[in-house]
Amino acid sequence: MTLDDACSSAVPVHRDAVVGIQRTVLVINGDDVLTRVGITCALCHSTVDNSSAPGIGRRLDGWPNRDLDAGAVIALSPALSATMKAVYKSWGKGRYAPRFNLDAKNGPQVVPPA
Repeated sequence: MTLDDACSSAVPVHRDAVVGIQRTVLVINGDDVLTRVGITCALCHSTVDNSSAPGIGRRLDGWPNRDLDAGAVIALSPALSATMKAVYKSWGKGRYAPRFNLDAKNGPQVVPPA
């Protein structure tokens, strides 16, 4: 398996090894099928200590994840319009606009500790 293979990211998600990602897998015709993927608060409010390699190590809950581009992750949703995707993609790493989903006011803030 190489890093550009889709399984490189699917396997850790399937094994609950990705901080802040939850998934639902159903067995359909004897095969595991990923049916839902969601994010939790830990996606932005947890990080790792890089003790094994960059981005890999012991989990640090409550620490802000300033390496994550949360807007780019959210913009992957097929349910969003191109205009909304552009707003999400404009935030940059370590930032989030908490009011955007409530009243469409785009004001990205640095992700604080939880």
